[in-house]
Amino acid sequence: MKVLSAQRLSIFSWAAASAFDFVLYPGDNTEKIGFISILVNSMYRRERCPADNLFAGDRGYKDSYIVGSSMIENASTAFKAHDEVPDLVGPSSDLFLNALSAGRASRHNPKHVGFMSGLCTILIRATFLVVALTTSMVAEARERWTATHANDWYEAQPWMIGVNYIPADASNELEMWQPVSFNPVRIDMELGWAENLGMNVVRVFLHDLLWEQDARGFRQRIDTFLAISSKHHLRVLFVLFDSCWEAEPHLGSQNPPIPGIHNSRWVQSPGLTAVRDRSQEVRLERYVQGVVGAFANDKRVLGWDVWNEPGAEKPEDAARVAELMTKAFAWARGANPSQPLTSPLIGGADRGWSKDLPTDIEREQLAESDVLSFHSYSWPESFAADVAKLRVQGRPVLCTEYLARGAGSTFEAILPIAKRRNIAMFNWGFVDGKTQTRLPWDSWSVPYTGGREPVVWHHDVLRADGTPYRAAEAELIRAYVRAPKGVVPDIAYPP
Repeated sequence: MKVLSAQRLSIFSWAAASAFDFVLYPGDNTEKIGFISILVNSMYRRERCPADNLFAGDRGYKDSYIVGSSMIENASTAFKAHDEVPDLVGPSSDLFLNALSAGRASRHNPKHVGFMSGLCTILIRATFLVVALTTSMVAEARERWTATHANDWYEAQPWMIGVNYIPADASNELEMWQPVSFNPVRIDMELGWAENLGMNVVRVFLHDLLWEQDARGFRQRIDTFLAISSKHHLRVLFVLFDSCWEAEPHLGSQNPPIPGIHNSRWVQSPGLTAVRDRSQEVRLERYVQGVVGAFANDKRVLGWDVWNEPGAEKPEDAARVAELMTKAFAWARGANPSQPLTSPLIGGADRGWSKDLPTDIEREQLAESDVLSFHSYSWPESFAADVAKLRVQGRPVLCTEYLARGAGSTFEAILPIAKRRNIAMFNWGFVDGKTQTRLPWDSWSVPYTGGREPVVWHHDVLRADGTPYRAAEAELIRAYVRAPKGVVPDIAYPP
């Protein structure tokens, strides 16, 4: 970790003191923790001084402020340690000027200084601060991992098996994460069920609007989720953006599921309006770097799925999605995460990438991903063909969505191939609930109403009470987890 030189520390002290008559005393502890809202990022430089964060200190203490300085690699550590840190402004990665446990400042009442005078002064001083720090202090955004780095990382992992997780009481990612409906008790119970099956990973969708709504609160809820998942020995692959389903998501109360329809309330992130509106890139960058930066060195995080199934929007938006996805990879790398980045290809022999004719989106996915990932909802021979095609790239391969029993993608058909070839596996659907993904895709045309149920569940592993949909599947998963890496267990199915 880089540290501030004495020269640059004095420049910082001068910038802060000149604006607020603050005097920095290194080594003293502080009572209130705050920061100057200036961030220098190695790729995207901005100065942010909103009124709520202009003066260092908690919003509840407007008449008393302190300031200090420190550079940290993982913002979450600092923010967990103090209850009175104001919300981050801008991306939360490369460089922070935070008052942590060092530095004491004279108390100052901003009523005695004109607001605009203070604002102008801090912006002027910040300019000198930015120039001084960017010469040698800013961390470089990391490059795409080499194949060797990616394979070394993957070799150190166990064989990974888990689910795409959303609690049964949530119909989409917004309902899962918003403070009014975030349910740690339910999550703890359900992740305990996953642990009981032997699973060791989960894939979880986030949403850009949640960061815009309440960055600090969202960050805290993510940390709570990670604490629960870690308790159950599950590492998390977070999904940042998603092109699937409802094109105009909204915060607040989510509409109830449409009876009898598969995944009727899932929402895109960002929404189509935000994809098309270039002015919203600033807030999308802030979200990506804020989330990734906060957990960039967190061992509970397995990796970052930058964009799920990009291009599922309207065809005329494909070029824009490809452009924005590439920027999202750059934003995520700007936070310098220790975990890998990926974006899943949609599998199948009819896909451009599988015929060596990738679309623009697929080309960028292959070029930007540290580790490769794909989705397969078809027969085992299709799954095996996708794996073989991707392994030519010389990088680890993860299957981040599978399991469509009626379409030929089942645990008993797919897992032997995956285990033998060491492909990480995340099936879609865990506990039957508000997403209604036990229902097949044909429910979009003919809803399963009036008590009509599918002949076989499409996705999902457990009933609402935690009992397996099929006990044989649960035993099969446990047997595969117990077997050594690369070894297919000798188990009759069903037992």
